[in-house]
Amino acid sequence: MFRYIGHAAVLALGIAAGQGLAMLMAPVLTRLVTPEAFGPFSVFLAIMAMLSAPATMGYEPALVTLKNDKDVDILGGAILWITLIIGVAASLVLVPASSLINTSVSPLYFLLMAPALFSVGLYGVFHYRATRYQEFKRLSLAGFLNNLCKILCQVLLALVAGGGTLILIIGDIIGRFPAIMPIGKPRQIITLMAGALAQKQAAFALLRDNRKFMQYSMPSTLLETIAIWAFIPIVGWLYGAHEAGLVAFMVRLISGIGVLISKTSCDVYHSMARHHLGSSMLLKITLATLLALLALMSLLWGGIYWIGESGFIFVFGTEWAGLGQVAFLMGPVLLFTSVLHVFSRFTMIVEKQELRLYYFIALLVGITILTGWSYLTRMSFEVMITLYSALVLGLSVLFLGGAMGAHARQIHGKIAAPRE
Repeated sequence: MFRYIGHAAVLALGIAAGQGLAMLMAPVLTRLVTPEAFGPFSVFLAIMAMLSAPATMGYEPALVTLKNDKDVDILGGAILWITLIIGVAASLVLVPASSLINTSVSPLYFLLMAPALFSVGLYGVFHYRATRYQEFKRLSLAGFLNNLCKILCQVLLALVAGGGTLILIIGDIIGRFPAIMPIGKPRQIITLMAGALAQKQAAFALLRDNRKFMQYSMPSTLLETIAIWAFIPIVGWLYGAHEAGLVAFMVRLISGIGVLISKTSCDVYHSMARHHLGSSMLLKITLATLLALLALMSLLWGGIYWIGESGFIFVFGTEWAGLGQVAFLMGPVLLFTSVLHVFSRFTMIVEKQELRLYYFIALLVGITILTGWSYLTRMSFEVMITLYSALVLGLSVLFLGGAMGAHARQIHGKIAAPRE
């Protein structure tokens, strides 16, 4: 247990430091970029997030569970090839289809979808590879850079070329590559891809043998990203780019630390489970992680509300007026992101991913009903946000409780079973 706490603390410190510095730089970015510019950027990010699961086919977690270390590089290279091919195909499809997706999103933006998806897949492969080998100090540095470099690149590009949607997209892509350096070097990228190409039969065999990750992880991850990101374009469609920009900016700024720390905690357990850490310990770790995250997110929630509603709003700029009110209404969503990602990782580790799949199906049905109701009744923005928060938080708690209860009964059955 103490070993777990030490590893988790190392990862948490790096991620928290990066997110803290990113939050300090956020007022600079909001002085250079208006909420309206964040609208098309949010649409691009939403589509990228929804494509990131199919782009890797959900195979990255298999890198932790493979029995043979030699197979890790072959499967990792195969994932990179899959990501590159799907990324190029996505760009070719999205460029002519951009007018159907959103009139404010230029076709030029979607030419960047291929490198964006490849950068996400690259980070995922090296992240799980480092998790397997318990390189937690390197992962901590990568988490620090992942939070800091993206907003730093966006600010620098905005200062040089002016604030705009394209600057935000390019900065987000470029900023992700320095985060990979502590856990993967450029020559390793070439080595992995060349190795998978040279051993095609072994690569296909590994993909076939680990297809359970594609069957459960990929669909549920896809639905997860749809459930989270689809809400932002819906807000823009119903209420306008300004409101969508406020929502997108606040969620990315504040909930990032909760998402990454919750994922980090379960990644540490996932890695240590290979060394026979007891499954009953996972319940204790999950509960402790949840309590810590809920406390942290509550403090961040209150902090951004105070900044938004106090006289310090000038720090963000007058265009961002109303950020405090949005923060207050979406507070439960920030808490939900913590619960959601602990739930997602928990169900993957205990191989109960069908619960994760059912969760996102229920959430998408709820969002669809809420969207239709909002459109027909013309309900206010505040009511819409409040109902969405209640929906996602309630479902998250319900399904997480069900998954933990099922795992607890499974552990009890194993302990109580008579010896033969």
